[in-house]
Amino acid sequence: MVKLIIPSFLGGLTLALAANLPVVPGPADNVLGDLGCNICQRVLEPIVALKGDNTKYTDIREALGNACDSLPVAQQKCENFVDVYGSLLVNFLEQDLGATAICAAVGLCEE
Repeated sequence: MVKLIIPSFLGGLTLALAANLPVVPGPADNVLGDLGCNICQRVLEPIVALKGDNTKYTDIREALGNACDSLPVAQQKCENFVDVYGSLLVNFLEQDLGATAICAAVGLCEE
């Protein structure tokens, strides 16, 4: 198997290209700042609770976008987070990971 890793590309995004590796953005704390762990968990917990076996990618992506509406004080930061990390979050959600594990995986919370 051939792996190609291109560090620090396009404004801090890190690309890891291989057969089974997703494209991984840089540390999420750059997007959310000090409230990162809290915002991440508040966005993901309701989605994790509602996700079923037949939930589609587009449904999860839409739910991520709508979740920011419940955070008026941090809505813009939340929307930036979803814009940058949405695909990666959906990938983790499809693997049935919990909110804490996902937020730790993107570097926002300690597991």
